[in-house]
Amino acid sequence: MDSIAYLGPEGTFTHQATRTLSKPADSLTPLPKATDVVQGVEQGKYAGGVIAFENSLEGVVSSSLDEILQSTSRSLIAGEHILSVSFCLFRTPGDEAPLRGVSSHPFGLAQCSDFIAAKDLETRETSSTAEACRELSVEPKTGWGAIGPRIAGELYELDLIEPTLENESGPETRFVLLRTSCPPASGQDRSAFVFRPRQDEPGSLVRLLQEFAARDINLTAIKSRPTHEELGDYFFYIECEGHLTDPLIRSAVVALTQFPGEVRFVGSFPEDPARPRRETPRPSNEAAYDEMVSKIQV
Repeated sequence: MDSIAYLGPEGTFTHQATRTLSKPADSLTPLPKATDVVQGVEQGKYAGGVIAFENSLEGVVSSSLDEILQSTSRSLIAGEHILSVSFCLFRTPGDEAPLRGVSSHPFGLAQCSDFIAAKDLETRETSSTAEACRELSVEPKTGWGAIGPRIAGELYELDLIEPTLENESGPETRFVLLRTSCPPASGQDRSAFVFRPRQDEPGSLVRLLQEFAARDINLTAIKSRPTHEELGDYFFYIECEGHLTDPLIRSAVVALTQFPGEVRFVGSFPEDPARPRRETPRPSNEAAYDEMVSKIQV
């Protein structure tokens, strides 16, 4: 049994993602800040930690990425889960009065504004969607409902009245599992690295990326983040398809270490099965070379 930390409170989308990324026997611990989760893993207080890392509306969660890049040396990305942010309407069991109001976090109320307007409902803001469900469970209010994720209604034993209240297809959020070691190759993996050039010079990033392109390794993310040390000094966070132990990834990494600068491995992890599969076959450079060698007379 492992102890897995996550950004709380209970009943949030992060909690829901944590249940997917953890094992049934694991102990789940909510913490008040994402930095607490990252440092809890880094310092060995927890075997793993789950934080929001990226969303389809605003891209990477900069604070999460910066904490990993600047304040850790042991923590690695060991898993991912992509969750569609969908909101449900919950009510207190036995309350059959006409619905007259709903409570939720401001983000939840905004995402479900069409439903609220169509029903001409009163609204009340809470600190989180999970808190809206907790308050309704602890202090039932006739004719009122709570808008939140499915897990929050289940946690506080509320009745699910309507699923998927959001105005349009919900945005997706990518959560990552941090550990101090990574799982072996699964056959459908991603790997993450950080590169920090020793000096700012023309073409340094291009030469870096060419090591992947030359080996037909698909890059899935390239993010630049300031080091917070000097103006113009940046980290480059790179994700690619493949596992660190794959021959082509190994070849690219060995080549990267020859560049003047710092190269850091940030993790290899299985892709979320929900991701669309890339079926483009990758040519084997070694096989092409072997074919050439076969033409040499011994």
